[in-house]
Amino acid sequence: MLKFAHVTFVVPSQEKPILKGLDFTLQPKEFVLILGANGSGKSSLLKLMSGEYQAPNGKVTNEARSLAYLSQDTSQTLFHDLTVLENCCLNEQKVNPSLFKISPESEQRAYSFYLKDFHPHMPHKMATEVSKLSGGERQSLALGLVLKQDPDFLLLDEHTSALDPKIASALMELTNQEIRNRGLTAVMVTHNIQHALTYGTRIMALKDGEIVLDVQGTEKQRLQKKDLMTIYS
Repeated sequence: MLKFAHVTFVVPSQEKPILKGLDFTLQPKEFVLILGANGSGKSSLLKLMSGEYQAPNGKVTNEARSLAYLSQDTSQTLFHDLTVLENCCLNEQKVNPSLFKISPESEQRAYSFYLKDFHPHMPHKMATEVSKLSGGERQSLALGLVLKQDPDFLLLDEHTSALDPKIASALMELTNQEIRNRGLTAVMVTHNIQHALTYGTRIMALKDGEIVLDVQGTEKQRLQKKDLMTIYS
């Protein structure tokens, strides 16, 4: 469970709060999509959820056992100058990149994971340097590696935003499938209204640092694109 109680967040160098009076609770296995214009406080909200930021006012309670974070910047998760295989093995061993070694066992586990469990096309690119992968391949690899850590709470910060629509939709299908199959609690920040309508169990919207919409269930199902456009006006 994640709970925000009367949370206001202010950056010391600014007088105006970035987030104001947030009160909400996330239950286990919810998949929440957060909409909002640039500067509405979405990324700050994720960083409060992750514990990277601390709320000076109010209280954030996060009972997650293990948390994973994925953004549109795959360099936060992947070593772009290493191969797919090296990234997989390094992710498993958690050592300095200059010290790790690829054992036959770790190589087999890497192939097995992507062939059987996650990405059927990636084993053919195990020897490819990550920098030479497409944007969609890098993001799906990054998603696979953070999920390999077996989190129960997943934070996604616009991880589809730099991709073309077709690739973004495929990545969203994969993301949604993994969240459901693994029974994760997940929060995703996005500008994509269609993704918010199609996926997840709940939509929240921020405007000027405040929650202006919070719907789920049949109320979410009745929403249309035009209902959400006002968030950006």
